[in-house]
Parts: sequence; C-alpha cells; structure tokens
Amino acid sequence: MKKLITTLLFTMHVLMVIAQVNPVQTEQQLSPQEKFFSFSDYALPLLYDAAIQHSAEIENTEAAKRIASEEIQIGKRLILSGISLNSGYSYGTWFQFAGAGETTPSQWNAFSQPVRSNWNVGLGMSFSLLNILNRGNEITIRQMGLKQAESNRKLAEMEIRKEVIALYQQLTLSRTVLQNYQDAYQSASINKEISDKRFREGEIQVAEQIEAMEYYNASSLALQEAKNTYATNLLLLEERIGMTINTLISGK
Repeated sequence: MKKLITTLLFTMHVLMVIAQVNPVQTEQQLSPQEKFFSFSDYALPLLYDAAIQHSAEIENTEAAKRIASEEIQIGKRLILSGISLNSGYSYGTWFQFAGAGETTPSQWNAFSQPVRSNWNVGLGMSFSLLNILNRGNEITIRQMGLKQAESNRKLAEMEIRKEVIALYQQLTLSRTVLQNYQDAYQSASINKEISDKRFREGEIQVAEQIEAMEYYNASSLALQEAKNTYATNLLLLEERIGMTINTLISGK
C-alpha cells in the first residue's frame, strides 16, 4: 500500500516537473486561442467590445438617448406653437361692387352674380407668458435627461465589463483545473495499468489493486466534473458576447 502511494506521488511529481521545465512561450509564439487564455490584456478588450455590441442594456440606453435628443428638439420648437397659419378657399357667387363705367348686377337674384373662387390666408400669433418664462427651464430639464441617458450607458458598460471580467476569470480558472485533472487522470490510468500488471504477476495484493482502481475512478469522475464546469463557463461567456470564442478570435 505504501509502495503504491509512493508510486502515485512520484508520478504526479514527474508530471509537475515536466510542466515546469517547459520553456515559457512569448506572446508572439502563442496561437490566437492560447494567447486568448494566457493574456487578459489581449482577451478582455475583445470581450468588452463584443459584449457591449450584443448587450440589450446598451440598446435600451441608446434608445433613451435618442428619445432625450428628440425631446430637446421638441422643447426648442415648442415656442412656435403660439404661431398659427390659417387658410381658406371659397367658391360661388356674391355681391360685387362695380367700378366706374360698370353696372351693378341685380342684387335680388343670386344666380345672376358671377361665379368666383377665393383664397384667404391669415397669420396669427398668441403666446402664453408662462410658456415663455418656462421655456429655458424645460429645455434644461430635457438636456439633463440626455445627460442622464449618457450616464446610464456608461454605468451599463461598466457593469458589462465587470461581468465579463468575472466570466473570463472563471473560464480561465476552470480551463486550468481541467488541464490539471487531465494530467491526474493520465497519471491514474498509468498507475492502474501498472497495478493491473503487478496484480496479475502476484506482486501486489487485492487491497492495493482496489485502491488503484478507486483512485482511477475518482480521477475519471473529477475529470468529467471539470469538463462540465469548463463547458458551462464557456457557454456563459459566449452567451454574454453573442458569439463563440473561436468566432471572436478569428474575427480579430
């Protein structure tokens, strides 16, 4: 039993040493995917832009900004509501005044009058003193509404960046954990094969064989859980940015 535990520890130590002695690759030597998971200053700006473009919150703030801008224009033109332009058109007969040398048609017979059409246009102005005094305040209020909408967008972007950072950190952590469990599973598989061979040759007892099997099963289960966690974190991040990580990287 002690010999088996020593073997397991030695194998894990060898794997860790191998991982540590591998030369560290520079950013230029890494593939886009490795660079994405290794350098947050490369990955996060890409995630920020994608998440903001895909965000429904940002769409709402943009709509609020457009509404506020239109309200400002309406407020500036509201003073013109006191000006009215009226026009009319009439067609028919009526009495006409005769000039010099002209005869006046019979005023007792409307049908004897000439038929004419007439346009009339009128311009009227009526301003409320209260509207005039409050005009500046109304425009100021509408401008403050625009500033509030712009501030809401900044706050929304800030919250999105915070969420993206948390999701990215969870994803990179779960990826590292997954890689470690993959190494542990490989180690457990090797030790299982060794223990099976030694058990067949009669070098170890049943208890040691069972222990190796339990270690292998535990490593297999832990690996599967790590895969599920990584897949979940990946899907959550991709849902936030509205595309897959591969699409995001390939589009850069």
